[in-house]
Amino acid sequence: MKLILDEILHLFIINPNLIEKETLKYIEEYQSTDEDFINRLNEIREFHRVFNENHSLWGYIELFPLKPFEANSRSSKLAAAHTKEKENRFKYFTSFISADNVVIMRVQKNDATNEYKLNLITEIPVDFKKVKIIIGGYGKEIIPDEYGVALVSDFLIDNDTNIHINLGEEN
Repeated sequence: MKLILDEILHLFIINPNLIEKETLKYIEEYQSTDEDFINRLNEIREFHRVFNENHSLWGYIELFPLKPFEANSRSSKLAAAHTKEKENRFKYFTSFISADNVVIMRVQKNDATNEYKLNLITEIPVDFKKVKIIIGGYGKEIIPDEYGVALVSDFLIDNDTNIHINLGEEN
């Protein structure tokens, strides 16, 4: 039995034309003989069915908070490292990421103006002017500029915020 990685099986389900011909032939022959292999392929088919149903039904991709590593509790802090007045500039605040790790949204905050700068980063080429961002509770669609950057004010964003992205693809 030849070892077939799950990545190859996912490609087999998504688009078999992306697999080398001899590997494709092996998978097609082997899927009719081994019950465990058939079950694994069915699990992958079901995963993609549910994934596509959830992401294409509404045309939006849900973003989840990217959890930072917990800070070392023994790290030292400088007592004089704060300022009395808020600085008028954007600083890193948090990040959100899609389940498939294709879309990342980095959020920066300006404490002086309570504005958020949303920076979209994708692995796939996207026309950012067609992208729509929905922030749960904000009540507006946000469309970033051609670089994937958008400003949001008068709203609180935290790690419990629901964020959905439509990449501007046809639904």
